[in-house]
Amino acid sequence: MKLVTNFVTIMVTLCGSASIAAAPPDAANPLEQTPTIQYKSPFLDYRPLGEDKRTPWKAANDEVGKIGGWRVYAREGSAPAPSMPTMPIAPVKPPGDNMTKPMPGSHAGHGQPQ
Repeated sequence: MKLVTNFVTIMVTLCGSASIAAAPPDAANPLEQTPTIQYKSPFLDYRPLGEDKRTPWKAANDEVGKIGGWRVYAREGSAPAPSMPTMPIAPVKPPGDNMTKPMPGSHAGHGQPQ
């Protein structure tokens, strides 16, 4: 218990001193120095991916023609993924007849008006 009390005392002391050190400057005192603001651009560490190799459109069209045209690309997109193994799915057996109850009629349970 003493360890917890010591820990709480230390934390209160540290938090109290941190709040005093981070106090804003007095706005009523014109001679007090204000901290300068440092701006760091989010793009400062930006690295481009690299040069994009441009292909002339005629060469790109010829390459697509050699491959087989747009239909080959369409087949690639609709084909199943080769890494996905196909597993047989076992049919789900319904529970035994002793566990199932038939659904009631459309207004079963409602009282008929007298």
